[in-house]
Amino acid sequence: MFVYEHLYENFMNSKQQTLIYKILKDYYEKRKTQQFIADKYGLSRIMVSRLITKAINEKMVEFIIHEPEDPFAKLEREIEIKYELKEVLITPTFKDNQRTVEELGRAGANYMLRSLKGNESVSVSWGHTLLALVNALPKSNFPDINIIQMIGGLGYPEEQLSGNELVRRMANAFNAVPKLLNSPGIVSSKEISEALRNDPQNASTLSLARKADMALVGIGRFSRESLLQKPNSILTPDDVEALETKGAVGDISLQFINENGELIEDDINERIIGISLNDLKKIPRVIGISGGKDKCITVKAALKGKVIDVLITDKETADRLMQ
Repeated sequence: MFVYEHLYENFMNSKQQTLIYKILKDYYEKRKTQQFIADKYGLSRIMVSRLITKAINEKMVEFIIHEPEDPFAKLEREIEIKYELKEVLITPTFKDNQRTVEELGRAGANYMLRSLKGNESVSVSWGHTLLALVNALPKSNFPDINIIQMIGGLGYPEEQLSGNELVRRMANAFNAVPKLLNSPGIVSSKEISEALRNDPQNASTLSLARKADMALVGIGRFSRESLLQKPNSILTPDDVEALETKGAVGDISLQFINENGELIEDDINERIIGISLNDLKKIPRVIGISGGKDKCITVKAALKGKVIDVLITDKETADRLMQ
């Protein structure tokens, strides 16, 4: 009797294995639903799910994920893991820095279009890469999206780079209404800053910017060649000297950071009309777009400071981030 029971148990185990085999073939090869399989074999859908899980645990089925042809896929994944980012997108680096920036803009536009559901609020900063992103946007119809300016204007001739111009053009591309700040980015005193921030229109725009679902920011290097240090920009020579002395390596939306991604403590912070670094970090998805010549130090600082969630950069910068 014992021998018969043992043989029967083996027989039943083998039949269960056969049933699981048939379920796996239907589920993975024929792409049938679990409910279809349950009806076919007279099982509950929950039982089908359990048998598939059992098969995976017992290695009756294994998965092989093949790398795509994209030559940057592995490097993107390595940076995502190293810096705990939601996603990294890498574009080629060209000898012509302008072409590198244009490629970053195209990647940013593609990322934005694929991410939008149609009812989001998007806070927008300023800079060359964001200008390239706006230039790459096709005309589309997202009338329920809010495009919000997160920082005041820059105050020099290249107004096309300013947040208000970029917000207007992005909103126009999406057939949406822009939310603008009627203010420069930095003013001469704390009192003027408070008055402008308390202006009803500005206060409303900044409140919306803080509550955004997504933020698009450039990551600027703090150097003599940067836009902020050009003649007639919103930074004074005294501002520049103070920030240099305190170790500023760059800025994100006029929030100046050191090499560890920490906010530089300076009275300039009280003269800025825009959302703060802490406000920015609270936005669920902050997309930083930066690359090209000599941007690695600032990008790495932003990653160390956990300021951004998604990084779009070029191959040369990406390689340096992994060194």
